[in-house]
Amino acid sequence: MNDGFIRDETGATTVDWVVLSAGVVGLGIATSAAVITGTGDLSGDIRDVLAGVSIGARFDGEPMDAEQTALAVGLTNGGFDTDQPAGTWSLGDVEGWANEGSNGMIESWGEGFLGYSSNGGSTFIELDATRAGLDYVTTTVDLEAGTQYALSFEHAARSGQGVNDQFEVLVNDQVVAVIAPQTHDSFTTTTIIIEGIEGADRIGFREMEAQDNSVGILLDSVQLVEQ
Repeated sequence: MNDGFIRDETGATTVDWVVLSAGVVGLGIATSAAVITGTGDLSGDIRDVLAGVSIGARFDGEPMDAEQTALAVGLTNGGFDTDQPAGTWSLGDVEGWANEGSNGMIESWGEGFLGYSSNGGSTFIELDATRAGLDYVTTTVDLEAGTQYALSFEHAARSGQGVNDQFEVLVNDQVVAVIAPQTHDSFTTTTIIIEGIEGADRIGFREMEAQDNSVGILLDSVQLVEQ
């Protein structure tokens, strides 16, 4: 009876599998212990290199233009484009932009309304939609911290009551320029230099408190170009 038990191989495969699995697991633990320090050093080196890489240049090393910069920093609809029909206006939403005044509505003008046409021949906005709070039209982008950008925009004054209106340009809620449009029959381009900070950046245009009368300046074609 004992002799038969000794020669019986039933269950041998299970025993072999347990032994082999334990061996593989042990080998994996030993290998991990041997390479963990080197792997940590390598990942740290990669992190340090990538931290110094700027997205401000194309793969060919050339500076980015306005379209490429817009894609890199997330500037959406810098032209205030809507489906506003030519020769009309309305209050509503404009993709990529928000308004802290006028109950959140933005006044969009269609091409040719009141004789105004933007340089790009598309829709634009008026910065003073209603008297319900100061219009402060903003967008959020992700500029690279410490990097300078040329912020440009087109503007025009409305003839009549709004001909002498001004407006403020703000970056991260700090006034960086006060603009007084000099033309009321065409759009003029102004460019200022701004600098990114850590985290998201907010770019905005705000009407002057003393001029909150529902007749304001006209804005179009906001662009950013990394310097």
